[in-house]
Amino acid sequence: MKKILTLCSMLVFIGCRQVEKKPLQLAPAAFEKQAKEPQVQLVDLRTPEEFKTGYIEGALLLNWKDSVAFKAGAQQLQQNKPVYLYCKSGGRSAKAADWFLKQGFKEVVELKGGIESWRSSGLPILTK
Repeated sequence: MKKILTLCSMLVFIGCRQVEKKPLQLAPAAFEKQAKEPQVQLVDLRTPEEFKTGYIEGALLLNWKDSVAFKAGAQQLQQNKPVYLYCKSGGRSAKAADWFLKQGFKEVVELKGGIESWRSSGLPILTK
């Protein structure tokens, strides 16, 4: 009987544990295709200076290095819609992806290798 109670307790504990969500990473071609979907919120995490060198069409600039501006901008996003993130090479987007998931965003996707991999793939970049 004691073994059964112990086993049941373990199963309840395992079942109640919160499963840690991980952001999905997509290669540039797949990211481009999916980021065009109308419900996607596309976010560029680079600085304004980096953004001016070229960005992906439809991207919203939320400078990760300016925490106040970043958080203010992130509050404007909808948690129930997918958030697609990119930065220069993937470092900032990994940190931001974890942040978005901790804030309750349901779907977070990163551009693998950042805009550098996007450029290397020959995909379109806009400039102002």
